[in-house]
Amino acid sequence: MTRATRQTRLTAALLAVYLLLIAGIILFKLPFRSSAIGSTRALNLIPLVGSYDGHGRLLWREITANTLIFIPFGVYLGMLHRWTFVKRVLSIAGLSLGFELAQYILGVGVTDITDLIDNTIGGIVGLGIIKLLAKLLGARTYGIVNTIASAATIVALLRFSYFYYLSYFVMGLPPR
Repeated sequence: MTRATRQTRLTAALLAVYLLLIAGIILFKLPFRSSAIGSTRALNLIPLVGSYDGHGRLLWREITANTLIFIPFGVYLGMLHRWTFVKRVLSIAGLSLGFELAQYILGVGVTDITDLIDNTIGGIVGLGIIKLLAKLLGARTYGIVNTIASAATIVALLRFSYFYYLSYFVMGLPPR
């Protein structure tokens, strides 16, 4: 097996773990138990409408979080597929739309156009990051990115597990 093949397989495995983590976070509100599961079904088709607090201030934290959560998807997509930019962006928007529709179907929160926009922007930023790194690092890019992504994935899994442990075992919340 060549080094490039090993790097591609590692990238694909990291993408799979990433997708499982964000599915758990977005659709099942893990690692915490939420009473909102199956009880909230709302649709917002006007950008930024639900992004303000009670005093008319824009909630940047939510916008930033929705953007940041999709940056890795753009990076992984840029590493794995030699598609055109438009096809990559459509894939990012499609995944985000899929999560938003699943939230609506499962009744696990607000299906929000702002989230779709923010997630897509995050994925595009990820595509830009991998493009820039490829120009700066050349052939070493995938190895370096996979090393960093592996470490970040381990940290994310440990943090996720810790919060899950706290939520269900320390706080005594019953599993769903």
